[in-house]
Amino acid sequence: MNQDGTLAKRDFLDGNNENFNAFNSDFVFTYQFAPGSFINLIWKNGLQETQYQGTGNYVKSLRYLSDTPKANQFAIKAIYYLDYNSWFGKKK
Repeated sequence: MNQDGTLAKRDFLDGNNENFNAFNSDFVFTYQFAPGSFINLIWKNGLQETQYQGTGNYVKSLRYLSDTPKANQFAIKAIYYLDYNSWFGKKK
């Protein structure tokens, strides 16, 4: 930007032929075993790739993406509901 606020001319830099692809999927299984209590099984799969010499072809980009290493994550989450009044409520 120039001192007076106008845009300065800038030469285009070569070598900016970059192609970034990403694909993420999540699978969540939830089982309710008591009122307010759940077990969640979670699987996340992620793919990402950057090509510095872009192919310019959508189908080829997807093929390259499917050949990249996968990033899998597994998680188990348990939530158990405790009723405060049944544990610490006033006793008659």
